Amino acid sequence: MVDDCQKSSQQTCVPKHRQVRIRDLVLTFLKIGTIGFGGGVAMLGLIRKYLITEKKWISDDDLATAVALGQMIPGPFVPNYVEYIGFKIRGIKGMISSVIAFLFPGFLAILILSYLYFKSANLMLINNIFSWVQPVIIGILVWASVDMGKLYLKDIKSIIIMLLALFSSLFKITPIFTIIVCGVIGIIFLHKPKLNLYGFFPLFLLIGVGPFFVNIKSLGILFLIFFEIGALIFGGGYAIIPFVAKEVVLLRPWLTNQELLTGVALSQITPGPVALLSTFVGYKVSGILGALIATIAIFLPSTIILFIILKVYHYLQKSKFKSSFSNYSQGFIDGVKPAIVGFLVSATIILAINNGVLIASSILISSIRISFTIISFVLLIFLKVSPVFLILGGAGLGLVLTRIML
Repeated sequence: MVDDCQKSSQQTCVPKHRQVRIRDLVLTFLKIGTIGFGGGVAMLGLIRKYLITEKKWISDDDLATAVALGQMIPGPFVPNYVEYIGFKIRGIKGMISSVIAFLFPGFLAILILSYLYFKSANLMLINNIFSWVQPVIIGILVWASVDMGKLYLKDIKSIIIMLLALFSSLFKITPIFTIIVCGVIGIIFLHKPKLNLYGFFPLFLLIGVGPFFVNIKSLGILFLIFFEIGALIFGGGYAIIPFVAKEVVLLRPWLTNQELLTGVALSQITPGPVALLSTFVGYKVSGILGALIATIAIFLPSTIILFIILKVYHYLQKSKFKSSFSNYSQGFIDGVKPAIVGFLVSATIILAINNGVLIASSILISSIRISFTIISFVLLIFLKVSPVFLILGGAGLGLVLTRIML
């Protein structure tokens, strides 16, 4: 049988007009979501292995487009990739079923671990163990800040935007205001486009969506908070942490600093994106229903935005808005990215201080915790050790130290 596609040396051959069943799509992404440890790069490797190399459902060009779109819209990167791929294969049904199947294993794992954590009869012991994981998490956050800084802090202008976001966060200015200001700065100073009100219109429409939803009280505070976070986070899963810290620790007494860092740790040692931290927070606030609401809310904005983009893509390609809209939207995002680094640095500083990583009850404990942070950072930077192994190692050492010091 002759394959109905043209071979190419630069991209994987994909059969044309091949109808993939929703069931097969679900099972494939369920498998990827179950074994998907190790972050975005590892996930991309799995997606390419199963969907391009083995099943030939998409091409390398399709995956490249998924990555580009996933980076351009808010929300965690990998679920954005999955949604685009699902839409490419089977339309809106494929889009929704693919992302649900991909996220379900991680959601279930976080849900079970959250139940065990909050319902444990020996919660004190668990908290003592995780108190030694916290400096590892701080090391991971420092690494994430440096890693994102290398990508987003390209010149003095982006550094100034980062510092603006850092100080606004430290002084507890609402993140949505800072995001909009930094985005506008990005448009004016980074891209310097020619003023064209027609080109600004789609951007104003997009920016206006956030405050509109935030003011609808009837949808529930939990849903609104995570919907807003999902609409604001650019820069991958780690970008969620400062927003969650501000909303559920600083502004509302839903979680303690220690519980938040425990949630970050659990989201790292389970499959799926870091944004499943929302599941942990939702469970603490309102049990299983709260976990489901928070999880849906944080991934919903990117799903809506991606669907709209895909639907209007052909129209924009042919309209007079194409050049100006692309310029303004790219400028806005380029202004937001350095701001995310500032938010992340701010959250790292606040969490380190509030959890006794920098200042502990004794010089010995403080020295050990700071050592954990430094060692974690060094292992991530120079040896590329997976955060999963660092957290498990920190928990193991924490168990030993807890037994020694009790």
